[in-house]
Amino acid sequence: MYGSEKTLGECFAENGYRTSWTGKWYHGENWPQNAIGQGFAEVREKELPLDLLQSKDDTPFFSMVMLSRPAIEDGEKLTPEERSNKVNQGITSVDKDVGTLLEALDSAGRRDNTIVIFLSDNGPDHFGETEGRFNGYFYGGKGSVHEGGVRVPCFVSWPENIRPGSRFTRITAHIDWYPTLLQLCGLTTKSRQLRVDGTSLAVPLYNQGSSENWPNRILFTSWTPPGYDIKNASVSVRTDRWLALRDPRWRRDQSVVKKSNGWELYDLKTDPFQSEDRGGELPFLLSELRADFGFWLDHTTDDGIGPVSTHIGYREWPAVTLGPVPEMKWPVRIIKKGEYEFEVDFAPGTQSCEITAGGTTITIPGNSKIQLSDNITDLQVTKGNITELRIKACKIEL
Repeated sequence: MYGSEKTLGECFAENGYRTSWTGKWYHGENWPQNAIGQGFAEVREKELPLDLLQSKDDTPFFSMVMLSRPAIEDGEKLTPEERSNKVNQGITSVDKDVGTLLEALDSAGRRDNTIVIFLSDNGPDHFGETEGRFNGYFYGGKGSVHEGGVRVPCFVSWPENIRPGSRFTRITAHIDWYPTLLQLCGLTTKSRQLRVDGTSLAVPLYNQGSSENWPNRILFTSWTPPGYDIKNASVSVRTDRWLALRDPRWRRDQSVVKKSNGWELYDLKTDPFQSEDRGGELPFLLSELRADFGFWLDHTTDDGIGPVSTHIGYREWPAVTLGPVPEMKWPVRIIKKGEYEFEVDFAPGTQSCEITAGGTTITIPGNSKIQLSDNITDLQVTKGNITELRIKACKIEL
């Protein structure tokens, strides 16, 4: 994540909320891309934030909790029955943790005036051409942009303001929660407020799910293969009724490659399980939706697409950690030039390595200190194998 992005954590922190993050953070390990740099004052790996929910302090709080997912690890060989059992155990664990969180709010007398949102990130794992977890009969799975790959459950509870049993049936996405929470909580934002892509759900939440004055909209979903290979990415365009997509790994009919350049079109109103590709009979509609996607892609990739540079030399984060990446090469940005010390963890069977920064190469073990200037754009292990590289500031102006 670019450090310039403004997260909900930062917005809530600016407005006097205590902020916490529980679970894995996939957006960067170092400042300012890590959870602390993005506004979360308290970061936990697994422990539920019960102390925050039950605190006697009246300070309002915002807490993101990434519960353990019911997933099957890559390469894990299990029978269908074993897979089902493992998934069911994971779901039971999630249910238990959600119950624990709600009970903590109840015991602190905070339940009625706390907004609780439960949702997941994408469709369930698929284990092969025919095997996979139950998916409500929707086509596709994790990594797909078909309905079975992106439809997720979303439940919202706020007893003081949202009537139980309310339902909202128009298309929405995770991006909508950013403007929704800003509006529901009356937050004001300071500097670095960039474009907000979502649409606030505040009005329909207050009005029992009413879609009156809700705009017709288009939502875009994409999954890019390793190496940021846009050419072979899976992409989709959705309206409340239509779904146009190109998903090379999950094609329902291989003949679509020739007749529509790999794109398919489905009427979700009459065919929610995507049994009939309508692209051949509605070529103009498919063409319009593809053009919409092209415009969105141009906008979102104005600055290119690829790994975000790791920043080195911040006062708030004087020691940077870099983990394994392809070719053992990391894009970096040197915030403060000066002398830095390198430490490595060797991979099994390796006793030394060479690291190149700009035009300078150092060998470890050996002289592990190096001058880094602000024109250096990458670091690379050019000899030997390591599992981790740590860079610590020595003589710089922090």
